[in-house]
Amino acid sequence: MEDFKFMTVWDLLNFLKIRVKHNVDLINLNIIELNEIKENVSVLSQNFSRIKGLTNENAELTMENNHFLGIFNDLLKLHNNYLFNFNSEPAMVVKEPVDSKKTEEEQKKEYFDKTINGELPIDESHPLKKNREFLESVFDHCLKHEEFEKCAAIKHLLNE
Repeated sequence: MEDFKFMTVWDLLNFLKIRVKHNVDLINLNIIELNEIKENVSVLSQNFSRIKGLTNENAELTMENNHFLGIFNDLLKLHNNYLFNFNSEPAMVVKEPVDSKKTEEEQKKEYFDKTINGELPIDESHPLKKNREFLESVFDHCLKHEEFEKCAAIKHLLNE
């Protein structure tokens, strides 16, 4: 649990997403086992305690997922409303300018790296917010890496 002290909001959101998926996988495995037990009626009464155990485990995993999804939604709202407001500077990001002595392609690469790493916010203050080609390349990267919140921010800029 000590590791949670050093997690960013995004790290925690990803952790919750992974944990919920893991729980869903366990629930699905339990359902498969329950269906196999149901198909063999002759041993149904012998497996009553196993059926009850799997059913209780699924109920607990579902309850845990409900809690995790609630936390996920609250953290996402916190991030979007207070730490990453489209109309103002994000509270958690320190901007560093790109070296102007670099070529345009080198600058775009550096902006790309800083954007996907979260060093530059994807909002109205982004230096390449009007560069559709750049935004689409960042969008493709974020979509490929399942960074859907960044995808939403990019879509917001693309639709302006």
